[in-house]
Amino acid sequence: MTSFNLLSVETSCDETSLAFLKAGEEKTAEHVEVVYHEVFSQSHLHSEYGGVVPELASRVHSQRLPLMLARLLEVLERRRMSLEDVDYVAVTSSPGLIGSLMVGAVSASFLSSYLSVPALAVDHLEAHIFANFVEKEPVYPFLAMIVSGGHTEFVLSPSPGLYEKVASTIDDAVGEVFDKVARYAGLGYPGGPLIDELSKKFPPEVSLPSPVISESELSFSGLKTAVIRKMESGFPVEVVLSSFQKVVAESLADFAFRLARKYQVRAFYGAGGVMANSSLREKLQKNFSGSGIEFSYPPLNLCVDNALMVGIAALYRLKWKSYALLGEPSSVSPVFD
Repeated sequence: MTSFNLLSVETSCDETSLAFLKAGEEKTAEHVEVVYHEVFSQSHLHSEYGGVVPELASRVHSQRLPLMLARLLEVLERRRMSLEDVDYVAVTSSPGLIGSLMVGAVSASFLSSYLSVPALAVDHLEAHIFANFVEKEPVYPFLAMIVSGGHTEFVLSPSPGLYEKVASTIDDAVGEVFDKVARYAGLGYPGGPLIDELSKKFPPEVSLPSPVISESELSFSGLKTAVIRKMESGFPVEVVLSSFQKVVAESLADFAFRLARKYQVRAFYGAGGVMANSSLREKLQKNFSGSGIEFSYPPLNLCVDNALMVGIAALYRLKWKSYALLGEPSSVSPVFD
């Protein structure tokens, strides 16, 4: 097989996404054409509840995926292609909301059966890391920081397909703290983008404690409590939130740089929705500039959950001949279980 086509599905939380990739023989980013990619964010539907409602998320996935599939068929028809040209189906298998994951798994299983092609199970966190490699190849060894509403993890990868979790939060994930603080301030959901916009307009002049950080653990609960108390004490909400973002960005970026130096990696990759935060990106860029350690993060539209990153991760798993079929035990490192 000199080339093949891959259809990927992402429904792990509150983004519904579908992608169709045409891959060359090398199965790497340099040999991939994105024929179709669409992401539908449900954040506006969940905003009135202050967070993701699992039942609503899974229902919307089941409504949006058929619409996306219909649009994909139109694109394929214009290119004189069809679903019968699909050689593999890939889908996020874990972690995520159970109901949402089931919608994706059932959809991928049906397509796999209908087309008589394998359905590949892709780990959500590995996919986030591989959002960095849509247009370039990974450099090993690397350290990845996955920061989102559900995860704050630092993962060391010495070689392809091997991972070791070297640090993580012991309580709230970074994105979760942003959401909780924003909710208390009455800003709405999701909190990260709203606080980021405020931080561009108001100076970070309020003194706040840094997150508790050890060699391998981070804790944000104390910072969250301090932020809420500052707002309760009458400090300007906008200034408190700007100060909060500054503390988070500096703490994460400094910790990331220390870990990268400690493990003597050649590259550091940011991943996850919180990488869309402007202060965090700027501070990381400043820390790694001139260090000799490559630093990158995905395009902002690929920081959120999306099917393109799922497809790219599946392509590399195929290249390594180390993958799991949907419903079978995973071949991904236990660090992602």
